[in-house]
Amino acid sequence: MYSGFEKGERKIENLRLLQNFITGYKTIQLKIDNKIAELYGQIYYELQGKGTPIPTNDVWIAACAIETDSTLISYDTHFLKIPQVKVWNILKRI
Repeated sequence: MYSGFEKGERKIENLRLLQNFITGYKTIQLKIDNKIAELYGQIYYELQGKGTPIPTNDVWIAACAIETDSTLISYDTHFLKIPQVKVWNILKRI
């Protein structure tokens, strides 16, 4: 997110919104451990093998979601390419 903020035109506003989200809701910041790194490698390799790569940072997000048994809420349909990830696709809910 921070890299996106750096290149965006609303960096300060986005940083403020993110900080408000982190402090205003029950959030945790995950530490990347060996299990998450292993999942990342597996997902990355499977997607490359199928010829359906997704952005690298999203592979990390998917690995974290799998490890924590979380549901991703996203507009990005490429998460649907990873069967182990539970996705609540906002576009299908509107």
